[in-house]
Amino acid sequence: MTKFTFQTIVFLISFVSLAQTKFENGYFISNNGNKTTCLIKNMGWKDSPTKFEYKLSENDTPKSATIKTVKEFSVGESYKFKRFTVDMDLYFEPANKKNLEQNPKADYVERTVFLQTLVEGKASLYLYDKGRYWKFFYTLDNEVPEQLFYKKYLVNSHTINENNQYKQQLYNNLKCDDISSKDALNTDYYRKDFIRFFEKYNNCTNSSFQTFEKTSKAKFNLTLRPGINFNSLSVENSINSDRNVDFGQQTNFRFGIEAEVVLAFNNNKWSLLFEPTYKYFKAKKQLDIQSVEIDYSYVELPLGIRHYFFLNKKSKIFVNALYILKDLNSDAKLDYEFLPANDFKVYTNRSLALGLGYKYGKRLSFEVRFFTNKSLFTEFALNSDYKNFSIIAGYTLF
Repeated sequence: MTKFTFQTIVFLISFVSLAQTKFENGYFISNNGNKTTCLIKNMGWKDSPTKFEYKLSENDTPKSATIKTVKEFSVGESYKFKRFTVDMDLYFEPANKKNLEQNPKADYVERTVFLQTLVEGKASLYLYDKGRYWKFFYTLDNEVPEQLFYKKYLVNSHTINENNQYKQQLYNNLKCDDISSKDALNTDYYRKDFIRFFEKYNNCTNSSFQTFEKTSKAKFNLTLRPGINFNSLSVENSINSDRNVDFGQQTNFRFGIEAEVVLAFNNNKWSLLFEPTYKYFKAKKQLDIQSVEIDYSYVELPLGIRHYFFLNKKSKIFVNALYILKDLNSDAKLDYEFLPANDFKVYTNRSLALGLGYKYGKRLSFEVRFFTNKSLFTEFALNSDYKNFSIIAGYTLF
């Protein structure tokens, strides 16, 4: 991939990123109680924010507001954040369970934070999310939120226990005829379980309530990806220059099937990709005393990540970064006509690729993809340079 090509793609990505519309209808309430209706930049928050951007009109210059000046803000029907000063246990569970604390108790500190509203009613449910850990809070009749406490801890090097204090909190403080101890015991420390419990309590007490759920959900797409390859191959033999060969440029067909998992956070702008792709490079070249031929048919195995930039409700641009595993090929080799002992089997190295594309609606897409050059042989005497550039069409089945 040339430096010019890379810089061009980066420029286009930056331009589209700045141009895309991200502001949605919302409001915020300042410290003095004034409510401002405006357009707020919907970040699809994965982490609890401390600030946000807003505009008073579509053509207005974006402004920034922070947790110091705003006590509540909302975007559409999906996100609502309220500022509270709460006692919070900041402990998060390490990835390696051997590093768990042996202390089962909470260690509360006072923090002023934006809590995301999940259920709002007589009994309200809130979430504080910081990626590596999340904490749930609740209020009853608009009191100060209290943390629903849960913690895994180490008893000894082989035993892990759980402090499920939150279940006792639910049972003791949210009593109702239709809610039993079993309801509390069966509530796991997950968003959906808590939402279900709080909805049941508000229904049981005949209280009006509202549930705020993120509109973004994880999705799976399967896409047919035919296209055209523009590739070339040259081989240099450091021992015998008479066996150098330049097969030149070639245009041929490629076909891939892309499995894409669109992630739920950040408004479905990120996804993970896996695209097994059939490709080939077949060529024959006449040297002075003999011909040399290559039949390189292979299945490419790219793994990657994609980011979408939304232009409007139907159109979006995307960029891919891909890591390509070692190709699957069977009998691919460089074949010298009269010197079969000097034939060389193809052993491809791993490589990288960068793609820029456009998707219209739910079905149709188009992409240009640039690959880093790679060597096809492991023999020390051969220096090969395989170049590849692809234009790809896509049709999403589901």
